[in-house]
Amino acid sequence: MRGAEKGFTLVEVVTALMVLSVILAVGIPIMTEVREQQHLQAQRMQAVLLLERHMEELQIRPFPLPQEGSTREQVDGTRFDVRWKQKRAGSRLAGTQVEVQWQDRRDQTQQLRLRALQYMP
Repeated sequence: MRGAEKGFTLVEVVTALMVLSVILAVGIPIMTEVREQQHLQAQRMQAVLLLERHMEELQIRPFPLPQEGSTREQVDGTRFDVRWKQKRAGSRLAGTQVEVQWQDRRDQTQQLRLRALQYMP
């Protein structure tokens, strides 16, 4: 090779392309999994917010016990099924349970549940 020639040889270009393809082959599935986990965490956060909101609403309002119900809410393209149940847990205690279910992107059912006891004067 002469000193005045500039550029890359064919071997250098092929080697660089092979290294890049290996990095992409490993990196793309990892990024896909990270995005799936991030989406699932966002759905869980929405479910927790729904749980807390419904629990607060149930504990604030004086309802005759026992009671139960359900509702369906759509948040950011995800349908959440919310069910609740209240019943006496003693002479002066009321037990409340709120449950949220939804389907994730992989069509797996996800579920969160919140339980609480409340003093009834």
